[in-house]
Amino acid sequence: AADSMWEMAFPQEKPLGLTFSSTHVIGIGIRGARPQHIGDKCWLYFPEDNCPYYRATIFSNYSPNNCPQADVKLKTQRLASGKAAATSEPKPGPYWSLMFEVAESKHRPVNS
Repeated sequence: AADSMWEMAFPQEKPLGLTFSSTHVIGIGIRGARPQHIGDKCWLYFPEDNCPYYRATIFSNYSPNNCPQADVKLKTQRLASGKAAATSEPKPGPYWSLMFEVAESKHRPVNS
């Protein structure tokens, strides 16, 4: 794919044998108080091979507009345990949010 882009941009040039990767971005909203020990963090890096993502961003630390205000009532989609919520009744916050980045390439495929 990267070589075909090169050929379109520079039709007279020989392909470079370029490789590429993709990034999957996953956002998660959480009800509850953000843990104190990550209050001053922007990014957390995970270089380990056994971790599916390479970076987690505490997205709500960038702006209070990156999550709902605490008085907004939202339904719970899933509990942290993975179980379904016991009630579909909307509840207020506080809220905070995370963004995970997962790299994918021919050398590091992502399981679907």
